[in-house]
Amino acid sequence: MKKEALVRQQLEKEINELLYEMSIARTMGGAVGIYYSYIDVAIFDKDAFAIALAKINEKMNFKVYYQPFLK
Repeated sequence: MKKEALVRQQLEKEINELLYEMSIARTMGGAVGIYYSYIDVAIFDKDAFAIALAKINEKMNFKVYYQPFLK
């Protein structure tokens, strides 16, 4: 579980650095569970975020998904 937490923490840092420069979104934390991990993100530009997420997923060996908090 410690390894997964470090991976999630590094991923959060990298995503925040990318999105911060583009003024698209900001990461706000997250957590690691038994089956899933999550990163909380405040999104300012949903369309640009979708494009950035697709580019992030091109470089990952696992997929990162967007799930809105409020529907």
